[in-house]
Amino acid sequence: MSTTDEVGYVRRVTDNPGAVLLLALRDGKIVGSLLGTFDGWRGNLYRLVVSPEHRRQGIARELVRQVEQIFREWGVTRTTVLVEVDRPWAAEFWSAVGYPRDNHIVRHVGVHAWPDLAGTSSDAHHRTRVVVLVSANAEWNPVKEALKPERLDRSPYGEFFTHAVENEPVLFLHGGWGKISAAASTDYAISRWQPDVLINLGTCGGIEGRVQRGDKLLVTRTVAYDIHEAMGDPAEAIRAYTTDIDLSWLDNSFPITLRQVSLVSGDRDLVPSEVADVIRRFDAVAADWESAAIAYVASRRNTRLLTVRAVSDLVNTERGDAMGALPVFEREAAKIMRLLLDDLAMLIPYVLARGRHVLST
Repeated sequence: MSTTDEVGYVRRVTDNPGAVLLLALRDGKIVGSLLGTFDGWRGNLYRLVVSPEHRRQGIARELVRQVEQIFREWGVTRTTVLVEVDRPWAAEFWSAVGYPRDNHIVRHVGVHAWPDLAGTSSDAHHRTRVVVLVSANAEWNPVKEALKPERLDRSPYGEFFTHAVENEPVLFLHGGWGKISAAASTDYAISRWQPDVLINLGTCGGIEGRVQRGDKLLVTRTVAYDIHEAMGDPAEAIRAYTTDIDLSWLDNSFPITLRQVSLVSGDRDLVPSEVADVIRRFDAVAADWESAAIAYVASRRNTRLLTVRAVSDLVNTERGDAMGALPVFEREAAKIMRLLLDDLAMLIPYVLARGRHVLST
């Protein structure tokens, strides 16, 4: 068995527009298959198989002919087939259907164990039902300290690991701070793991008098308030990147007490001189750096999203708790993240059950 003979690898290949997997069916059951790929240089045929009780009925030949027809449409003019040396019957078949043996080529194979692909052959590329996305370094480090993962892998944007929460394997991903990293890592997570639910856990800065330190927030709308449009209507530009998060799949049995709010989000800390303006323009109660980018991407990728943020520090029209005091933010962020991680034990079974309920109705 090859290292790539697993569901995750097959899914990666069949998601590729230059690949085709044909199945032969009899009475609704799979009795044969053939995988064909085109890399732009030549076609390749892999994993031709027919169940023993259905052999000698022309199924293998028909599978080959069907893939050849697709290759013809793709402009393939040369195709390679790999045959194991201890299977002479397979070599005879391929010669009989027009693929003679090439005695001038010897195959060399390298099996790569690159660190950034560690776990690929097991679960790293399999579909994951829940991905927890964490942005800032000060939020991610407490997650690692609390969950103590046995192994850390790396994505292009940060570390990730799998940890069981209430017997559910949950993938935790460090997406990076700021909206550029947040948008890119969100799209990466959705493309790679195809989660049923994406949960964004993190901190936010609250406006004193409108929210309290430690309050847990369920975000219903995100507003990218740091857009400065000088050529047209700035309000229209902000509306274009405002996302109403679809929470209609939740019900009144939500297991955690959260305040539902709209969150303003931008690549900047909320400073005293802007507090009155964001209250006036957006009725803001809290702000962060990443939520608007995450919500925007998840909405367009049709992925359910829960953004749960808790208030780590407060700002008013005169001062901010964490301004010029990074250790203060790091200390409060560590407390917040430990509380939010505790909530996952109730949250994850609930969201998975709700997802199944919505699909069944």
